[in-house]
Amino acid sequence: MRPPAAIAAALIGATLIAAAGCGASDPPKTNEIVDSMPWSSAEAYTYDLVNSKREKQGEGIISIVPQGDGWVISQQFSDPDGNADRSVVTVARSLLPIAGRRTIVSVDENRREELTTSYGDLNDGSHGVQIRQQTYK
Repeated sequence: MRPPAAIAAALIGATLIAAAGCGASDPPKTNEIVDSMPWSSAEAYTYDLVNSKREKQGEGIISIVPQGDGWVISQQFSDPDGNADRSVVTVARSLLPIAGRRTIVSVDENRREELTTSYGDLNDGSHGVQIRQQTYK
């Protein structure tokens, strides 16, 4: 490497390290995700889950429902044995998340797992997500 190129590479590296260190504890500003919603009313779609032989193994339902000034978006997948995976998130009109929940039911393992999320101001004054996970047997 020629000396000027080495100096330039060192300066670029130092600049990147300094930039990464400055404001590293400051969370990025949250921006709007969308300006307007592509939905005007509730929608739901049901899908068959099939194996490689096209035999039905379960179903999936994806939906969006207006609620207050926002929306509730959900997806649920299940099989005939009672196993299920359901996720629900409440979002603002801009699609920024407010709260969520995911529940996984495993009949074979006699287990239910729940993961809840809430978005907002944290104890340290920053903005972020709080996550709580619980497993029931």
